[in-house]
Amino acid sequence: MILRTGTKSQTHSSGLRCKETQRRSGTGRLFSRGEYVDGLWVGIDDPKREPVLERLRAALVLIKTYDPLRYRRLTRDLKRIWATPLHGPHACFYYRLDACVLNPQYVLAETMTPELLASTIVHEATHARLWGIGFRYEEEARPRVEAICVRRELVFSAKLPHGEQVRDRAEKALMSLRSPTFLSNAAFAKSRDDYAVEELRRMGVPSWVIRSVFVLRRVLRPFVAAARRAKRVRLVRSAD
Repeated sequence: MILRTGTKSQTHSSGLRCKETQRRSGTGRLFSRGEYVDGLWVGIDDPKREPVLERLRAALVLIKTYDPLRYRRLTRDLKRIWATPLHGPHACFYYRLDACVLNPQYVLAETMTPELLASTIVHEATHARLWGIGFRYEEEARPRVEAICVRRELVFSAKLPHGEQVRDRAEKALMSLRSPTFLSNAAFAKSRDDYAVEELRRMGVPSWVIRSVFVLRRVLRPFVAAARRAKRVRLVRSAD
C-alpha cells in the first residue's frame, strides 16, 4: 500500500488487496461497459461515468506516447483497467482479474491530471509485473514492493514534458515508506475504517449509528476470528 498526496490521501494496495472488488467482480463486470485498447480491456461499472472512460483513454495515450516500452509491458502485464468503487484504496492491482482497478471518484477528482492518472496506472502495472514473477504482498515485503513501484513512477515522470507533479508525489511516497508501520496490517485496517466512516457520513448516517456499528464490530471481532480459525482447521483435517 502507498499513501499519496492530493486532495485526500491516495491508497494503493496489493496482494491482500481489493476485497470489495473480489466480492463484486462477477456481477460488477457483467454490467460494466468497456472497450479494448491495444488488447487491454478498459471499462467502467456505470455507463453514466463516461468522463471516467475519457480520462483513462487520455492517460493511456500519454503512456504510449512518452514511454512506449512501458506501455507495451503494461498491455502484457495487465488484462484490464476497471473503474469501480473500492473500499479503502483509490487504486489497486487485483490479481484474480489481472486488473488495475481505480475508484471513479479518484479518477474524476478536481486535482487529477492525465500525468498523475497515467502514473497511477504505471504503478499498478508494476505491481502486476512483480506479481507475475512471484513477488507477493506479505507485510514484511510491502516496503520493498512499493519502493520498486514508486521508483518506476519516478522514471516515468522524467519522460513526461510536465512530469513535475508525478515526480514530487513519488518522492514524497518514498519518504513515507521509511516509516516501519506505514504499510503494516494495522495501518491497512485503519485506512479501511477511515474510508468506511467517510462513506457512511457522506450517505448521511448519524454519528451515533456509526459509533455503534464500530463498537459492535469490536465486540464481535474475536468471535469472527475464532470461527475463521475453526474453519481453516476443519479444511486442513478434511484434506488429510
